[in-house]
Amino acid sequence: MADKPGAPHAVEGEQQPSAQKAKEQPQMIQASLGERDRAIKILAKSIFRELKMNGYETRQIVALSSELLGLVTTNMKPEGIDGGG
Repeated sequence: MADKPGAPHAVEGEQQPSAQKAKEQPQMIQASLGERDRAIKILAKSIFRELKMNGYETRQIVALSSELLGLVTTNMKPEGIDGGG
């Protein structure tokens, strides 16, 4: 069988990493989701702090939040929440 250009080559005595990658994939996705959740919280705090420092009142920040929720709601697919950002 001919090798495809750019395809990984098996080295003698070395196992193909595909089985190991298949096992690690869900863990990597889970870690990535956890990191994104943490990043969202940090971003929210940063935006809130910036708005307050620039003189926005609490009611204005709530209005911004409501507008964002409205945009997200109208962007949702009819069959459920679009998880693809």
